[in-house]
Amino acid sequence: MYLEISIVSLLSFTIGVLAFAMLNKTSTKEKAKDRNTKLVTYFVITTLMYVSIIFVPLLLYILSSFLIFIALRELVSASEQGSIRPLPSIMAGGIILYFFAQFILNTPPENILFIYYIIVHFDGFCQVIGEAIGRRKLISKISPSKTWEGFIGGYLAAIIAGFLIYKWNDPIKTMTEVSLIVFSGFLGDALASWYKRQCGVKNYSNLIPGHGGVLDRFDSFFMAGAIFQAIQWFYSHP
Repeated sequence: MYLEISIVSLLSFTIGVLAFAMLNKTSTKEKAKDRNTKLVTYFVITTLMYVSIIFVPLLLYILSSFLIFIALRELVSASEQGSIRPLPSIMAGGIILYFFAQFILNTPPENILFIYYIIVHFDGFCQVIGEAIGRRKLISKISPSKTWEGFIGGYLAAIIAGFLIYKWNDPIKTMTEVSLIVFSGFLGDALASWYKRQCGVKNYSNLIPGHGGVLDRFDSFFMAGAIFQAIQWFYSHP
């Protein structure tokens, strides 16, 4: 499974490189530079996460702790800029991040990797396809850049990525699992975008080149992991 995920991910990034290269031909130099920075950073982050999940569990725990800490700090910082009381934000975000932390601590590496792998494909192709052919706004009042074309393209890419790993062994199970991960990730992204709008900020921070803050990049993974852990907890405590 690990080898297949690595190969499919590499092919997907190659497709992303080619798509961005075509888009850059008709874009300004500033826009092209922004796309290239975002793509390179995304590749580095994804590779680091893959390596930590597969080979270095201790690094995964350290990275996750760092991401959770920064995410909480970004929530507070955003609330301060928008003159919003920080306590409710910390409590709501803290619950999600607590479940995410439990997910990292209690979930087998192959399951963590698969969820992150699906999120990577959904997020990545949402942007690529959205920029290429996106026309119809999906949630314009919350996130103007998201389009129906991008969402559907990202969802289909995630489904294909899931089937390439499971080799069509159980199509209904694969569709169900991938759909749950995708919609959980989208919920996390939408909530993070909504909160930014409430606070009047564009990005949570400038920590990650081309992406913004930790919450800008990992919101989908945080929510998908938290929901997976909540489901596991529910079924283990009837």
